[in-house]
Amino acid sequence: MNEYKIIEQTISDIQILKIQGATNTAFAALGALKQFSQSLTGDLGIVKRKIEGAAYALAHARPTEPFARNAMTFVLREIKDCVTVQEIKDTISRMVDKFVEIAQVSKNNLVKHGINALYDCHIIFSHCHSRTVERIIKALHKKKKSIIVIITETRPLFQGRLTAKALLEEGIETIMIVDDACASFISDDTFLPVDAVVIGCDEFTIEGDLINKVGSLAIALACKYAQKPLYVATTLLKLGTETLLSKPAIELREGKEIWPDAPKGLKLINPAFELVPSTLITNYITEEGLVEPSSIYRTAIDRYPWLRIP
Repeated sequence: MNEYKIIEQTISDIQILKIQGATNTAFAALGALKQFSQSLTGDLGIVKRKIEGAAYALAHARPTEPFARNAMTFVLREIKDCVTVQEIKDTISRMVDKFVEIAQVSKNNLVKHGINALYDCHIIFSHCHSRTVERIIKALHKKKKSIIVIITETRPLFQGRLTAKALLEEGIETIMIVDDACASFISDDTFLPVDAVVIGCDEFTIEGDLINKVGSLAIALACKYAQKPLYVATTLLKLGTETLLSKPAIELREGKEIWPDAPKGLKLINPAFELVPSTLITNYITEEGLVEPSSIYRTAIDRYPWLRIP
């Protein structure tokens, strides 16, 4: 029997995007680790090493998953002093449940601050599919009704369609544009005067830079040019602690996502994410309220001291 089956299956599901979104990915990884740990028996040291190895593999299933990495850090720090295998199992189970609760509270608080930040906006622009942004927009719609949302198609996997469907189900007036039209829609009020742009976050760095879906940089530059506010909605749990020592990893996806039957010899480069400099971001919308990019690391470690870089 393969005791690592649940770990391998979860990693595969994350890599092929069967499991999508930072929160879903982190919770799936935690669930797999919890289930895996409960099945282990034997020597205490070996069990600890197996759990640590599984946690590392889950946390790094995809390069840009700081939420999952931080979740594993939160759980594993508590098993160091465990003296029995049963104590390890009990501790992991308890800490997984605790992290899920912390994450849910953070998202709820974040949504409240997002409503306040965008309350005076009528036309809101977004990109890709962020469940956090989706929650903010839905909550804002319930408060004031009169909003219009412009969403991108988000090639090559068209995640914008997920956002469009979800917003339409709530009765929110939703308009989709092709990715290439982003800059003109933001900077030129001929079509619709965009009041604000709000996008999600896959990771933010120690310096306050953003890693998000490819296309985000063009949107940020358009906001800067047009003097429109760019908000990034994220929990502080998405701090990329590894960015202290190295540049954030940019995941390259297979070229067949762009063109499944491309001509032979054509080279396709398909980055899933890109970096948006902190200087282009107006504010982060977090569970602590609006935070300037220059203060995001300090705010994160004040809220979650265990994220502090040694």
